[in-house]
Order: sequence, then structure tokens, then C-alpha cells
Amino acid sequence: MTSQEEALAALARHLDQHQISYIVIGRLVDAVWGEPRATLDINVTVAAETSDALQIAAILEQEFRVLVSDPEGFVQETRVLPLESQAGVRIDLILDLLPFELEAIERAKPVAIAQEAIRVCTPEDLILLKIISRRDGRPKALDRWWCVWCRLLPRGCDYVGARMAA
Repeated sequence: MTSQEEALAALARHLDQHQISYIVIGRLVDAVWGEPRATLDINVTVAAETSDALQIAAILEQEFRVLVSDPEGFVQETRVLPLESQAGVRIDLILDLLPFELEAIERAKPVAIAQEAIRVCTPEDLILLKIISRRDGRPKALDRWWCVWCRLLPRGCDYVGARMAA
């Protein structure tokens, strides 16, 4: 088991224990639904408001180090609560969600990672997240997702298409 898998399993246990809904997004999920890619961090979206940042930081500080001195202020600016596991793995918790992100959390699929049932976003939602995530003004990582898109046909096209038209 890698240090990333251990950190993710510990985070999932804490979030589940405190009934905080979440999904794993980012490159770790790329490996689940698409093509494995190297990554040094973990990205997790949680169903929480900016005002919950201090409470979430307090819940997680026993197992993780909060990397900012003012969690609530930082989350208000960035929507991200940066953490670090005991093994030094960087974790970004994304809060203050859009309605689509809350729907994605509801649709999450449990996947076995590090002998834990970890909630990851569906391939359809991951594609939509890639579309709305922008780097340098352009959607990122879409070229890698063509293989996932093709695997989803026809099931995923209706779902993705409906959200793209909205």
C-alpha cells in the first residue's frame, strides 16, 4: 500500500465517521476510470460550506496537519483546505460547492482502495469536472479522457450532454 493510499483511506475513515459526504476527484480517479497518471497529491470534494472549514479542520487535525493558519479565511478565498498526512502526502479538500458538485457527491461510486470502500466520482462527473476546471483559460486534460468518453457510450453521453447544454 502506498503512502497516498494510506492517507486517502485514513481521510475517508474520518469523513465517514463524522458523516461528511465526499468524493475523490483528480488524478487518483484518473487511474480508476481512465489512464493512470503520476500524482503527488489527493483531491477530495466534501459537501460542506466555507463556514464549516474550522470544524472540519478540528476533526481532521488529529490525523492530518492543516497547512494554513487561517483555514476559514483561506477557504473563503480559494474553496480549498490544504492538509498534509503524517507521511507527508498533500491533500486538498474542496468546499463551498456548486450544485453540480453536490450532485456528483450523491452519485459517487465506492471503489476498493487500500482495502477501504472509497467514494470516487463517476466517469461522467469526472469528465464534467475536467471540462469546468480551467488552466490557462483552457479546459484541462480532455485529450486523455477520450478513451473514458468512448467507454461510456451511450450511457454517459446523455448525462454529460444534458449538463453541457444547461
